[in-house]
Amino acid sequence: MPHGVLFRGNAEETIRIAVLKKHYIKGIVSLPANLFYGTGIPACIVIIDKENADERDGIFLIDASRGFKKDGNKNRLREQDIEKIVQTFINRDEVPGYSRFVSYDEILVENGGNLNVPRYIQKVDDTLPQNIAAHLKGGIPGTDIDSLARLWAISPELKDEIFTCTDATHSVYNLALPSGEIESVIGQDERILAEKQKEAETIFLQWKAAVKDILLDITADTNPKELIRRLGAMLLEAYEPARLLDNYDVYDCLLNYWNAKLQDDVYAIKTSGYEIGREIEYEYAKKKAKDENGETISVDDTSKVKSFEGALIPREIIEAVYFTDDLAAINALMEQSAALEGELDEMREEESGEDGLLKDVLNDKGDSIPKANLTKRLKELDARKTSAVMDAMAKLAALFDEGNTDAMERLIIEVPELAEFELRNKNGKFGKAKITAAMRLAADTAVVPEIYRDEYEALTSYAAKTDEKDAVDKKIKDARKALDDKVEAKYSELTVEEIKHLLFDMKWMAKLAGDVRDEVEQVLNTLSSKVLLIAKRYEHTLGEIEDRTAKSREAVMSALERMGYKW
Repeated sequence: MPHGVLFRGNAEETIRIAVLKKHYIKGIVSLPANLFYGTGIPACIVIIDKENADERDGIFLIDASRGFKKDGNKNRLREQDIEKIVQTFINRDEVPGYSRFVSYDEILVENGGNLNVPRYIQKVDDTLPQNIAAHLKGGIPGTDIDSLARLWAISPELKDEIFTCTDATHSVYNLALPSGEIESVIGQDERILAEKQKEAETIFLQWKAAVKDILLDITADTNPKELIRRLGAMLLEAYEPARLLDNYDVYDCLLNYWNAKLQDDVYAIKTSGYEIGREIEYEYAKKKAKDENGETISVDDTSKVKSFEGALIPREIIEAVYFTDDLAAINALMEQSAALEGELDEMREEESGEDGLLKDVLNDKGDSIPKANLTKRLKELDARKTSAVMDAMAKLAALFDEGNTDAMERLIIEVPELAEFELRNKNGKFGKAKITAAMRLAADTAVVPEIYRDEYEALTSYAAKTDEKDAVDKKIKDARKALDDKVEAKYSELTVEEIKHLLFDMKWMAKLAGDVRDEVEQVLNTLSSKVLLIAKRYEHTLGEIEDRTAKSREAVMSALERMGYKW
């Protein structure tokens, strides 16, 4: 309901007090604003429970108004926010600034039946106020440094490495090292590294071992909802002693993966058993067909497979586990292709300006060279090739067409280079095909005119590099096809034990372990950034800033005067 029902007067107040006197209200949860479509106002959950109402002596309040994630133009409760509300309510955990049990006497007698949650739960202000004295005199206030108690609890010595107390009476500190070294000092601290390793690996591996039998013993009788609640509760308990991570942040990693993928896998195994790990889902090319109404529609062409994926086990896991050599060979070819692509880009960029040698073959956007443009221009330049032998060969061909054999014989004597070509048939007479072939050979030794020579060399170099890349890409395609065939065959050969190993170790736990590691890194980065912020906050006093401003002003005024400006 909207929050107004908790504190508004008139008839609503009469109803609220009557319900309170009956002790029907068991709990109230204050939710974030902008949570529901159609309204941006915050809402609350009022839990009504008549059972054992006479024995109830108060209401459990939860202020969950700050636990949400921005999702577009709305706010959204994360899985960790929901679970924290549920667990806090069930266990009646009183958390400062978040939850509190309030007696009916305090509500009815002291507050006249007003149930406005902020009246009973004051938010914890975790923002750092600006310290005026520090801005004026310099130094870092001890209150700012104490706000990093979470970091100092893990590594007390780290505090003395970064800060030095200069005034114990007024709790004032200075930096003990350059601000640029703060992040590396925190990142390399032995105690921080040990805690990081403990939370990212040790605790996770303990939880992984504890849930292994649960996830590898899914049957038709398994209740997926009960299963995830059990896994989640075990994860919350495992990370309870963590000092870097909040156990609800880790819980969010699990539930996000559950919603995205894990629950689909569990339901599939529940229905079909672990053997479903052998199944493959194909993506087919499309073709046109007629439906029952004679309309043209697009349907799968099962004779043409575009790609495939494991129904339960991703193909990249199969490749990584069983075909590492094939995968390495493909990756090496892909690196080679990428290097060639980079060389082509470099050649194109260097010669694509106004005076560039490749400008005539660029596409309309000027960002690539179509093969058709390249081939066309090379043919044009090939047609301009010339040499003395080519000219003589052209005359020879013309004389052959005229049937002037004597003149052909004299020409061969005048241009001895023509004798090097095979121009006659076996009977000793000149042959049209022989002359044509000889003309092609002569063209190979011919050169383009000087004016086109640089362009021709640039084009042929680009074409050769393109052909080299095409050859490598063909090898990639062939190797990929061969690997696809091996992977497809491997799915059908998987044993149940192999499927369980691939699912649990290589898919589910690998994903969750990566998410937890990312969460640890994010927390450490946040803490390091906060230390750096505190360090730089009071880096310059107000007096120093004013002095610098005055000097800058004087320099500007002096420069203006030198340029002739006066006022």
